[in-house]
Amino acid sequence: MKEAVIVAGARTAVGRAPNGSLRGSRPDDMAAAVIREAIRRADGLDDSEIEDVIIGCAVPEGTRPRFTKGSTNWPSGAA
Repeated sequence: MKEAVIVAGARTAVGRAPNGSLRGSRPDDMAAAVIREAIRRADGLDDSEIEDVIIGCAVPEGTRPRFTKGSTNWPSGAA
């Protein structure tokens, strides 16, 4: 087993459901944006080094992020 490290963190904006400003935003699109931002913040990290990403959801309602690999432009070997 390889060593696990946390290289960066990010979060989405918060809106008020069901009529808030984020009501039209898809959770998988928001998750992809957060992942891209965390990668951007991780100075010196090569995208090919990413093996796994752990993401949490404080209010898991509606559509769940399926995983947003395609939206983040990860290399094909990343989870």
